[in-house]
Amino acid sequence: MNPSVEFGILAGGKSLRMGSDKGLIPLGSKPMICYLLDTLSSFGFPIHIVTPNEKYQIFGFRVFKDSIADKGPMGGLLTSLQNCRSSHLVLLSCDSPFVSTNAIQKLIKSITGQMISVALIEQRMNPLLAIYPVSVLNRLQECIHEDKLKMTTFIESQPHLTIDMQEFILEDPLEFYNINSPSDVIHCKIKWQ
Repeated sequence: MNPSVEFGILAGGKSLRMGSDKGLIPLGSKPMICYLLDTLSSFGFPIHIVTPNEKYQIFGFRVFKDSIADKGPMGGLLTSLQNCRSSHLVLLSCDSPFVSTNAIQKLIKSITGQMISVALIEQRMNPLLAIYPVSVLNRLQECIHEDKLKMTTFIESQPHLTIDMQEFILEDPLEFYNINSPSDVIHCKIKWQ
């Protein structure tokens, strides 16, 4: 049976360095999250957003608040998996808006049974560019209840594959750039001019 895929975008961080909700800050002519939404929409798979901010409903996708508050990205993953209608969840973060269709396609093609597929970027796992089978949900809940909240530790404890994404950085150094502060916005300005 072929796996079914759904996208989950985490947009619920505290945005302390940015000073306002990151996903909604304007980059050029549109909010940051729209770059990712436009890319993901081209696949035709379901999309949902995990955030406490109801303003995200304007984009027309399902929006969910964390089912367990203050658990960071692990809590966001939990909420996303709990609401995923497919067999596999592609988890992304709104503050990496320039991930390309090709990078996401490479990740999706890597799906192998019930293994987690996680992007390897400059020799480091990126848990927020990864595919999680819904079958890990019970173990994830256990980790959160035990307050074990480090995502890489969770991934390493499960059957997983690392997918090398270095080729995309060679093509575009900003491919996986993480926008966390006003200076990061200025650094990336070339992307929407």
